[in-house]
Amino acid sequence: MPGLASYEKNARSSGIVVIGVTIHSKKDKALKIVNKASAEFAIVNGGKVPGTKVGGYPTYTLYGRDGEIVSQQLGSKGKSKGKGKNKINDGLSDEFEVAIEKALASAVTVFLVDLEKYHEKTTTRYAKRARKGRGFGRLIEQLEETIAQGTSAEKTEAQRLKTAILDYGHKAFTAAEELEDESPHRHFDMMKDLAKSFRGHEIGDQAKAVYKSLKKDKETKKEIAAARLYEELQICNEREKKTIYRQIEKKYAETRFGRRALKERDADEKS
Repeated sequence: MPGLASYEKNARSSGIVVIGVTIHSKKDKALKIVNKASAEFAIVNGGKVPGTKVGGYPTYTLYGRDGEIVSQQLGSKGKSKGKGKNKINDGLSDEFEVAIEKALASAVTVFLVDLEKYHEKTTTRYAKRARKGRGFGRLIEQLEETIAQGTSAEKTEAQRLKTAILDYGHKAFTAAEELEDESPHRHFDMMKDLAKSFRGHEIGDQAKAVYKSLKKDKETKKEIAAARLYEELQICNEREKKTIYRQIEKKYAETRFGRRALKERDADEKS
């Protein structure tokens, strides 16, 4: 807990929001742990973690700005930092921290306020959709019209907003490309989303080409499915794991993530 509290203080300026869920039935016991760790993030006593089952403690779940789960980690897997009394461990694995960085790289944060202002000036459905991370392709066309025909102030605002949206799009595309090997299902999902949100723009065209190529390749589709199952293994209980392992053995044993899952299972059984 102290390590996570320290991590949250350093990361909050990046847009990260940490929410803790404690299972202690007694509120006083939970408060004692929180106060000792000097945690400043919100903590609730009891409840459910949306979209997933908690198979053990601690469980870390990373959500994107759209509310969808980006990554999960069961158990504390971080490396201790510092020395002596200053030695702390935030509990986060290298893989989970990489997932956080990629999520931040693809998050729409820079221009949300500008989109809000733009939406107040127009009733178009494209501006409304853009506030939710969609419809950027058509919105860019509207902004280009404003840049060409608007007043000096309107042109300046439109150009700034267009630049921010394109910067987001290029960063998100790069982040999606980097996920191809380590997380093929996330790579697939991000390209699909970019193809939709930037439809009509070259970013959307590039993402669509990648998405269609992945969708057509049978072996790639199997690898993506296996990667999804492998991720589920990291958070499910022992009973659910047996079902997933049977599914992997039947359909995906020859895939990269299928072999990794079965190898880890065999190692666990021997230990």
